Parts: sequence; C-alpha cells; structure tokens
Amino acid sequence: MENEEGSTMKYLMTFIFGLMLVGCLKEDPDRLVQTTVQALKAQNYEEAERLLREAAKQDYLPAYDQLYQLQAFRITTTIPEEAAMWMMKSAEAGNDTTMYELSQKYKAEQSNELYIDWLSKSSNAGNIMAQNELGRLYIGEGEYLESDIQKAMVLFVGSLKYPEHLTPDQIFRSYLLVLAVGKPEMDSLGYSLLNHILLDREQRFRIEDDKLYVSKGRKEYEIIEFKQLKEFGQQGEIRAGFFYAMAYVKASNEESHEDLFHDPKRVLGLRRASVKYMDELRKSPPEGKEEGYIYMNDVLINYMEDNCRNLTQECEVINKYAAVILTGTSS
Repeated sequence: MENEEGSTMKYLMTFIFGLMLVGCLKEDPDRLVQTTVQALKAQNYEEAERLLREAAKQDYLPAYDQLYQLQAFRITTTIPEEAAMWMMKSAEAGNDTTMYELSQKYKAEQSNELYIDWLSKSSNAGNIMAQNELGRLYIGEGEYLESDIQKAMVLFVGSLKYPEHLTPDQIFRSYLLVLAVGKPEMDSLGYSLLNHILLDREQRFRIEDDKLYVSKGRKEYEIIEFKQLKEFGQQGEIRAGFFYAMAYVKASNEESHEDLFHDPKRVLGLRRASVKYMDELRKSPPEGKEEGYIYMNDVLINYMEDNCRNLTQECEVINKYAAVILTGTSS
C-alpha cells in the first residue's frame, strides 16, 4: 500500500514538475513582441513573423494586432481566413484604426448592427474618421441611426478640427453636409476643409473627364461630389466655385514638373478648363452676387494669365489666394 502511494506521489510530482518546466520554457509574449521590433529594424521579416506567431499562440492580443498590421503591408504570409481572425483580434486589442476598418467591412457586407457597433467602438476609442462618420449618421446621412443633433454636433464638428485625419472623400462629404445643415457658425469649418485639401501636398489631384480623384498615401479616392461643387458655384456658393476651379489648377501642378511623364498639353488643358469655368462665372454671375463674382474671377484669371504660362512650373494661384478666399486669412 505504501509502495502504491509512493508511486502515485512520485508520478504527480513528475507531472507537476513537467508542467512547471513547460511554463518556464514558454517565452514571455510581451518580450516576444518587443523583440519583433529589432527584427523589423533589421528587415528580418521572417523572424518577426515567427516571433509574433509564437506570442499569438498564447492568445496575446498585441501580437495579433501586430500580425494584422504587417499583413496590411504584405510582410507576413497568411490566408484570408487567418487575416480575418487577426483583424478581429486586433480590434479586440483596442486598435481604433482596425475597429474602423472592421466597421467598414461589416458595412460593405450590409451587416448594419455590427457596422454601427464597431463604428461606435472606434469612435469611443478616439478615431477621428469614425467620429466623423458617426456624426454624419446622427445628422441623417443614410438610414442607420435616428437623428440626434446633439450627438452629431459633438462628433461631427469635433472631427472637422482634425482634417489631416480624415480621408479625402470624408472631407468632401463633410463640406456638403455643412452646406446642407445651413448653420452659419459651421461655415468656417467647412471652408477650412477645402483650404486644407487644396494646400496639402500629400493629397494629389487627378482629373479625368471632369471626375476628381484624390490620392492620399497608397490609396486613391474618387470624389463623386466634385460636380456638385461646380453646380453650387454656379448657384451662388462662391467658395465652392473657387474650389472647383482650383482643383483643375492643383491637378495641373501635379503634372507640371519636368520628368519622363510630363505632358505639356495635359497641363495646358487643365489650366484652360479652370479659366473657362471662372470666365463663365464672371460673365453669368448669380443674381445678387454679381460684384463679388466678377471681381474675384477677374483677379484669379488675370493672375493665371500673367504667372501660369510656364507649363513645367507650378501655378501659385492656390498658395496666393486659397487661404484668403476660403478662410478669410492672409496666406
């Protein structure tokens, strides 16, 4: 009997010791993630992925977050199902950007409850894009939420103070929504959005067949609201008209540098389109705004005729007049 008890105890001790040993041999997941930084700096992507996968085996959420960020840059090797799992784990880890991306995934899938749920979580975590979108929904864009002007103003107006964190399409939707709301105290924010996107050199304009495309980072956005700005300008919204004309100039500036792809005819065509639109506005100004329209477009056209004939150089009319016309401040 004593021998049996001794054998059982010996077995239990061996088992417990084995568990302790395995636990000791497991590397700390936080240390693994920290070590990943060194591997990435050395561009040892295979080692970085190995370290993160090892940490992820212990269900360490920051590891999933890093794996998801790396796969976005195509550094890791994965399959769609695994990438989707990493995305969810990254969102659960508190990454507000991933939360927003997840909300857009559910929006595209028309899973409206999950879309709003993750959009709200991203907004609560401080994501400006999510706050902007949620604010627009509370104002009445789409049919996802009941109108709540108080919440809308906090979220939407707050997001407009940080245009650098918004996508180009969000900036244009926000501006048009400001016009639709019709609150004079919001006008300056709307005009500042247009000023920001015109002057921001990281946002590149391309115009094809009167369609505006804006590139930011690695992504290009089609601005479906662009033609509405043209119409608003013709109806009396002088700043919308100014932006429409200057968009053609900005697009011409992107192509004005001498390189292998330089096409003087395209630069000339874009600048002529800008002048043509401004000439139409000064010849047929909206009723009651004749003086302002004629004076502004005279000044802009004269400047371009005097200073923007060199098709290999940027036309500086935007830098000279955008801040004055859109925000009322000197540039």
